[in-house]
Amino acid sequence: GRSARRAEAAYEAVWQANVVHRWNRAARWQETHKSTEEFAAMQAEMEGRVAAAESAMEGIAEELRTTELALLKCHEEYVQAQQETAALRDRVLAGEKEAEALREQLRAQEREAAAARYEGK
Repeated sequence: GRSARRAEAAYEAVWQANVVHRWNRAARWQETHKSTEEFAAMQAEMEGRVAAAESAMEGIAEELRTTELALLKCHEEYVQAQQETAALRDRVLAGEKEAEALREQLRAQEREAAAARYEGK
């Protein structure tokens, strides 16, 4: 009687302890698994942010290269325009010298004509 009940009570106690132990282990596993999942989700989010930042940086770098090329082209056009301006200035100066020489030639001819008229009188 009593020993059987005690044995049964002991068995019951062991069984309950076992169940509680298993339940605790399952709860711990679930908690660990959950925190692992949360960590994985956090890590995935961070990796996503890093990828987005890197992508943005690549976009900015590409924009910078495009801008630098445009700037270089503008500079080349500016230098070319300066050279063309200098060439035009040289042509203007040459034209002015030629015009002055022609005016001088005209004055000489006018003096000759005046002298010839004077001598003709």
